[in-house]
Amino acid sequence: MTLKMIAKHTGVSISTVSRVLNHDTTLNVHPQTRTAILDYAKKIGYQKKPQKKNHRLIGVIIWIEQSDELKDPYFMEIRYGIEKAAEATKTFIMTVYKDQNHYPIDKLKEVDGLICIGKFDPEEIAQFRKITPAIVFVDSSPNANHYPSVMIDYEQSTHHVLRYIIDKNYASIGFIGGVENFASATDQEELRHHAAKTILQRHKKYQEEHFHIGQFSVESGYQMMLNALKKPLAKAYYCASDMIAFGVLKALHEHNVKIPQDVAIIGFNDVAQAAYTHPTLTTLKVYTESMGEEALKSLLEIIDDPKRLPIKKIMPTKLIVRQSA
Repeated sequence: MTLKMIAKHTGVSISTVSRVLNHDTTLNVHPQTRTAILDYAKKIGYQKKPQKKNHRLIGVIIWIEQSDELKDPYFMEIRYGIEKAAEATKTFIMTVYKDQNHYPIDKLKEVDGLICIGKFDPEEIAQFRKITPAIVFVDSSPNANHYPSVMIDYEQSTHHVLRYIIDKNYASIGFIGGVENFASATDQEELRHHAAKTILQRHKKYQEEHFHIGQFSVESGYQMMLNALKKPLAKAYYCASDMIAFGVLKALHEHNVKIPQDVAIIGFNDVAQAAYTHPTLTTLKVYTESMGEEALKSLLEIIDDPKRLPIKKIMPTKLIVRQSA
C-alpha cells in the first residue's frame, strides 16, 4: 500500500499525504481532507516504512574486569582502536566489562552488533547471540565458520622470538608467562606458554625449571623473577607480556644482575613504556590498535551484508630489537 494510492483516492498530492501521515502541524489542509487521508490509510492497512538510522550502535564486550585493564594495556589498546575507527564513521560505542564473572549484557539490547574482545565460553557466546547474530571476536576465533575474527598467530609470533634467541646462542632459555582467567581455559596452557614449550622441546632446549607461570601484571613478573633468582637463572627469558617483563627487569636490577650481559629479556606487545626502560626492552610488537580498527570494519561489513562470509584476519607482528636482548 503506497502513498500514491492514498493520494489518488483522496484527490491530493503525494506530498500532502506524506505530511499528514507524519503529523506535520505546519501543513495547512482542510480538517476533512486530513481525516479522509488518515481514515483511508487505516482502512487499507498502510504502515510507514521505518526510517533508517543515521548511525549505528555497537556493543563492545571485554572479558576482563575494568580494574584489570590497566594491569596490562593489551585489551585497552584494542578498545582504543575500535573507538578511533568509530570516530571516522557514524558509529557509537557502548562498552561492558566482566563484572563478578558475568557480563551486564542487558545494557546492550539495542545494539546493531557486538565486538567481543578476549576468550569466551560457549554458554556466554549463546547469550551474546540472543542480542544479535552480528558478532566479531578479537584475540580469539571460537568458530571460524560462523564468526569473523581478528587475532594474531601466537605460535608463529613465539617462534619468531625464540628463533632470535636461539640464533644469539644463549646457553639456556626460559619463559615467564601468565594464566588466562576464565573457567574453560584455566586448565589449559596459555597459547604463548604452549608454543614456547613446544618449540623449545623441538629444539631440545626445553628446561622446566626455567618456566615460570603467574599473572599478566608487573607485580607478578617481579615475584616470578624473585623466585627464579633462588636458583641459577637461564641466560635469556621470553616474557609473555611487556608488563611481566617490567617486573622482571625491576627484580633483576635489585639483585645487580646485568642486562643483557648476564640475562637477556624479551617482552611481548611493545607498549609505549618499552622504549623507556633501562635498558630499553626488546619486544614483539603487536598492532593492537589496528586489531580494533579491523574488528569494527569487519562488524560493519556483516551488519550491511548479513550473508557475507565470516573472515578470519591474522594480524602481523614484528620483533623490535632494543638493548635488553
